Amino acid sequence: MQGVVDFREVVAMTDRRNQRQVISAAGKLSRFAGLLGSRGTPRRPPLGAWLVASTILSSWALWLNAAGADEPPAPVPGAPTPSGAPSPSRPATTAPATTAAATPTSQSADDSAQDYEFQSGIRCPYCVPTPEYPQGRFGLHWHDRWRRVGWAEYVSTPLLFGTSLLFSTSVLPAPKSANWTGPILFDSAARSSLEFKSRTARKNADTVSTVLMYTSLAQNLLVDNLVATMIVRNNPDVAWQMGVINAQSYGLTLAVSGVVKHFVARERPYGDQCGSPTSEFSCTTKERYRSFFSGHASLTATSTGLVCAHHTHLNLYGDDLADGTACVSSALIAVSTSVLRIASENHWASDVIVGDLVGFASGYFLPTLVYYKKLRVLPAQDHPTYQPHIAILPMFGPDSVQIGAGGDF
Repeated sequence: MQGVVDFREVVAMTDRRNQRQVISAAGKLSRFAGLLGSRGTPRRPPLGAWLVASTILSSWALWLNAAGADEPPAPVPGAPTPSGAPSPSRPATTAPATTAAATPTSQSADDSAQDYEFQSGIRCPYCVPTPEYPQGRFGLHWHDRWRRVGWAEYVSTPLLFGTSLLFSTSVLPAPKSANWTGPILFDSAARSSLEFKSRTARKNADTVSTVLMYTSLAQNLLVDNLVATMIVRNNPDVAWQMGVINAQSYGLTLAVSGVVKHFVARERPYGDQCGSPTSEFSCTTKERYRSFFSGHASLTATSTGLVCAHHTHLNLYGDDLADGTACVSSALIAVSTSVLRIASENHWASDVIVGDLVGFASGYFLPTLVYYKKLRVLPAQDHPTYQPHIAILPMFGPDSVQIGAGGDF
């Protein structure tokens, strides 16, 4: 399979107080060609797969841009603040009596803000006092500048899971033949290097990969969401925000995986053994033609993205080393799952790599860009907050399908 991916920076706008970079990335997926199957004429995925994928991408683009509709517009740098109102970019502070005295006080406040990690006894420097919290916010909480879940999530998440069930169950007839057979690129080399030769070893690898997938789900949903946030940190609001975001990311991964598996209909690596009377694989089930892309790999990668995103922005464990360890351990689970899916003859290497990329994008970049709004924990001190805008749209050419992505964040 041949593909050309071009990433281009379109515009960079800078002024004295804030800097925004508008990035436009365009990825071009050329025609499927050279899919050298293990037998017969090379086959390519049908146009129906691209049409359904385009519908999902278009709907997601509209939702992403509508997600910021309830957010006020970004303040113009240098614009006067209404009398008595705190600046939206930082908490209100008492004006110093003299310029000379302001320097050390301002520097101390900035240093304190940079060190803020949701400590229980320190007021949040990024959230202004409100009637509900007249003394400000302390401990673990959802920052005022972060997007909160709402009707868009409550509607889109069930639709995503519904799409997944539609294409993953017997509601739709499963493909009776493969649209894509055989290895590409480094698939053969990876298979020969990682494949377990023993039937028992392959079966055990299949079982262990499934256990690891559920372990990654438990780490995110039970340990982080329920135990650490709801019980230990005693914050049901943050737990709810995390829970809905988690469900949305998992739903997106499952929906895309179900649609792609159904229309691409790639034969699994063990397909070349289905003619053998001693084959231990289930060659008559619909799973035979659902190799691309790996569901196990995409789900564990989604968990990894979510764990890293939440721990990076919320400091759930209250310790940098502990939060970093949670992210790394989740990533190791994802890598191990991907390797075992190849070793058990369930997937080609290209299946798990694409699954990892799709899953991590859904688990990390969706929450980070849409809800946390930053690829870092704290914004620059002189930068006002603003609502990022992201768009992902399909573009069709005579002989190709292009996917364009752009936004400012």
